[in-house]
This record gives sequence, C-alpha cells and structure tokens, in this order.
Amino acid sequence: SIVQKSRYRMSTIQQKIVSYVIANMQMCDKPSDPVTFRVADFLKDFEMDRSNAMYAYIKENTKAVRDKSVWIDIGEGKSETCSWFTKITWESNGNIITVKIDEAMMKYISNLRERFGMYELSNVARIKSQYSYRLYEYLNSFANLGKPLVVDMKKLKEVMDAVDAYDGSTAEFKRKILDLAVNEINNKTNLRCSYENIKHGREIIAIKFKVKKIKKETKDKDI
Repeated sequence: SIVQKSRYRMSTIQQKIVSYVIANMQMCDKPSDPVTFRVADFLKDFEMDRSNAMYAYIKENTKAVRDKSVWIDIGEGKSETCSWFTKITWESNGNIITVKIDEAMMKYISNLRERFGMYELSNVARIKSQYSYRLYEYLNSFANLGKPLVVDMKKLKEVMDAVDAYDGSTAEFKRKILDLAVNEINNKTNLRCSYENIKHGREIIAIKFKVKKIKKETKDKDI
C-alpha cells in the first residue's frame, strides 16, 4: 500500500487532513470524484478547538498538502513522484473544502477507499506527534500480518520521517522518538505494540515489532 511504499514529510495536522480526505472518499460515487467536507466536521472528528483561527489553520494546511509531493517506491529500485491534491476549493460561507485528488495518486489510494473506513478516525484523533502518526499508519497496515514485523533501522527512520533526527545515535532516536511514539500509540489508539532490538554484535540493526488491534472496550493486556 502507499503507506508502506511512500516517503513524504508532513506535519501531524497535514497527515490528518490526508486521512480525512481518503476516509471521505467512501461518500463519493466514484473514487475520482472530488471530496467535500465541512471544516467544522473535521475539527469535531479530531477533537480539536473550533475557533476562527483554527478554520484558517486548516485552510492553510490543506493548501500546504497540495503543494507537497510524495516519493513512491514502484519496484526495481525506481521511485516516482505524485501530489496528493491538484485543486482545492474553499467556500467561506460554511467553511467548506472541496479537494480534487491527483489523478496519478488515485492508483495508489483508490484501494484504500474501504481500508480507511477501517481506520476509524477516532483511533488517531488524539495523536499529537507526527512521528506517532506515521508509525501508527505503518504498523496498522501490517496489523493483520499475524506475526512480528521486522523493520531495519534505516527503513524505520524513513517511515517515521526521522532520517536526520539524532543521526548516529540510535539510543537517542529510540528514547526521544521511538519510545514516545510507541507509548502514544498504546495510550491513544486501537493498536497495542511492543518491540525488541535486533542486533549485529553491539549495533542495533533492526526493530522487531509485535502489533495487535484491540476493540475499544478491551482492557489493555501485555503482548
């Protein structure tokens, strides 16, 4: 899926906007139809403040998503770039946004049309860290794997958009980014995850994750 193959940089709010647009594709007759949503609904679903400043903030960040491109691995050592959105229409009367998804992007996300229903937005509504959000999306895409997921350190940093963070210090990366992200995912979402180090000598070369989905009413259990 695009979650597993793509590389991009976005803030937490921008990631939530993309998730919201994909989730709302389910309301369209065809995957290629523009997606329209009320900013008030977005703020409510993500449990955010509904001040006038926040409406402007969402408008600004929706445009920021349109201005970004995404590297997508297409196999055989090749990558290609796509944009998320090609056009955004803002209706001041009602604070309504209509988004046209990039045609080139559609082949990667049309198969997520139903999978993002999966991804009840309430599961990520309270996530604050962009690192947590990226890790959640990645682990969630493998949650039905049925076995531990091994991710090498280079790939993990790419997934979490933390390639340049604490470069050369795996211990600092783990303590200040990975551990905090795992903790936030466990406390605020429908995933429960844990991990262990995979070493070559004294060097940590990969992380082995154990991941499972829980129902909201399910009490936390060790995994």
